Amino acid sequence: MIFYRIIAYLAPFFLKIGAVFLPKLKDFNATQVLAKSQMLSLYSLPKTEKIVWFHCASLGEFEQGRPVIEALRFQNLSLTIVLSFFSSSGYAIRKNYDQVNKVVYLPLDHPVNSLKFLEILKPDFAIFVKYEFWPFYTLYLKQLDIPFIGISVILRQNHIANKFYGGIIKNSIKRFSSLFIQDNETLKMLNSWGLENINLVGDTRFDRVLDLSNKVLPNELIQNWKGENQLIVAGSTWAEDETLLFSLFENLPNIKLIIVPHEIDLEHITHLKQKFSAQLFSEIEPLTNNRCIVVDSIGHLSSLYKMADIAYVGGAFGKGLHNILEAATYGMPIIFGNKNYQKFNEALALINLKVAFAVSDYTEAQKIVETFLTDSNLLKTTSITAKNYVSKNAGATLKITKYIWKYLS
Repeated sequence: MIFYRIIAYLAPFFLKIGAVFLPKLKDFNATQVLAKSQMLSLYSLPKTEKIVWFHCASLGEFEQGRPVIEALRFQNLSLTIVLSFFSSSGYAIRKNYDQVNKVVYLPLDHPVNSLKFLEILKPDFAIFVKYEFWPFYTLYLKQLDIPFIGISVILRQNHIANKFYGGIIKNSIKRFSSLFIQDNETLKMLNSWGLENINLVGDTRFDRVLDLSNKVLPNELIQNWKGENQLIVAGSTWAEDETLLFSLFENLPNIKLIIVPHEIDLEHITHLKQKFSAQLFSEIEPLTNNRCIVVDSIGHLSSLYKMADIAYVGGAFGKGLHNILEAATYGMPIIFGNKNYQKFNEALALINLKVAFAVSDYTEAQKIVETFLTDSNLLKTTSITAKNYVSKNAGATLKITKYIWKYLS
């Protein structure tokens, strides 16, 4: 802890120096300046009986915390909920999220910052999502006798807490009042550390996508554009995904395609529009005969998956596969790249169920698409399997909120 304390004190100094040369560090420093001013604004929170603090690193973790936030809000409208982010991408998109009282950046884990944040906020309960095991925050939460849990937690054997130098993170994990974990591998690891405050409940994202699928309505304009054609919706795509999709699109002249790229900057959207001879989603009135639509704004992917026959999910050729549960909940075969998907339990499970398929190039993808689009019975049974998988794995949110209400009631 002494070594970590020294690093924590020196980090702001080195970050300022690094910001002179690295734009990303400059942006991060800006978020930390904002974090300190936002911390002071916590004094003005409404003085309700109970305050709950949720922390998510970024947008992906937020989607796992969201079902619990909204369940608590539904059960008690007067609860004060504060949501913190560490990344600018998560904060920028969800800073106006209306189910919480305040959205802030989290100050760096620091002997002074962490304690001051907690003393100002005075939470009655804290929830950290997935990987967040900050040593000073957990230390002070424990010292202040504030219950705190981890949800949708998942750990692998190569996690830093299992390294010879990771003792400080392991001790941080051991401080949690309870851990709500995703899988048996995590359970075995935590049991080997002698932990008993563990609940194997699964991933809250199943609850999120299932709830969303029951609320989302199909887009009538897109439905009319689709007509009797078979539709592939490609979500969260990157450049390598889009190269594959272009070849697939050219070789399957009877299908229609909707691309929802991960990056929606003007240059990228313009490039896709020209390459695919596509119509932009923002310009779908009046509809044209283009076979491809490129979505140039956020927030539409789930409603588009609802109308798809097959989904392609991006990211697996690069840093990592994006959320395939959004597509699975509507019932359809799912295709993705074959390079970086192995750490996602849902991808492995759906591959075993022959719902999902990892491909190396467009020829493999084309073979799968043609198989499903020429065999309606196979498409139907695969779709049922996908829906059943999501339904069977839902329920984590209810178990988590029951535990939380023991402390809040």
